[in-house]
Amino acid sequence: MRGAMLPDVVHLAGGRAGNRRWVAVRPRLRGRFIWTGDGWLGAGHRPDDGRPPFLVVRELALPGSMLINSDGRRFVNEALGYNDVGRGMLQFDPGGGSYFCASAWLVFDADFRERRPVLGVAPGAAVPDNWRCADTIEDLANMLSVPADELVRSVTIMNDAARSGYDREFDRGGDAHQTFNGEAGYGSNPCLGIIAKVPFFTVPISPVLCGTKGGLEVDADARVIGRDRKVIDGLYACGDVASSIMGFGYAGAGASIGPAMTFAFLAAEDILRTRGKAREV
Repeated sequence: MRGAMLPDVVHLAGGRAGNRRWVAVRPRLRGRFIWTGDGWLGAGHRPDDGRPPFLVVRELALPGSMLINSDGRRFVNEALGYNDVGRGMLQFDPGGGSYFCASAWLVFDADFRERRPVLGVAPGAAVPDNWRCADTIEDLANMLSVPADELVRSVTIMNDAARSGYDREFDRGGDAHQTFNGEAGYGSNPCLGIIAKVPFFTVPISPVLCGTKGGLEVDADARVIGRDRKVIDGLYACGDVASSIMGFGYAGAGASIGPAMTFAFLAAEDILRTRGKAREV
């Protein structure tokens, strides 16, 4: 009878990122919420020329760059999907009580900058004020207030990896997804390059929230499950307002579109099936 008397509601949207209150506070609805504290994360850069902050992807995977933390060390496979890189930046040190990778720097050399635009800055253009530039790795480390010996060691290890084509620390360039964002035809690994040509550069990188994920828990027919663990009649959810089928992970750009379309189709099928049964009654 419900299908003949009351309208069905399908909650389909792209998450809560556009509403600051909904991002910060769990909304009071009947449905059961899961994974609401999570989101699509990434590495971001805030330019000092008036442009808005943006997500950094290609520069992290291209050969001749690396990401370091405030200790002067690499801490993540930079060529992974942006959500995984972002999660790597939010590693927490319980001993030190800090997110020791949240303040990071993208390190590259003159060759990297000459080959392509970097973060929207063309080769030969003036160096932005929030970049750092030096003729030695040691001087670069001093500008960043990171241990010079650790930064020199990190660059040396990266250069050895570039020469061998294998990153022993994080396996950068180890699968097709990573190499897709690299530079095709560049050496034996399109994601690994030597950092050696002066001057050397660094750019500040911070973790960013690209969007929200997690939300209303649904069953296999996209029906919302209530706090009492029972299905709420006539209420469906799909897209980034529903619980993610990937949990805390993320396959890569656009990976939420397929599940959103699939669960929207499942919701439509269930509505038609339920309304058909109601008409029979």
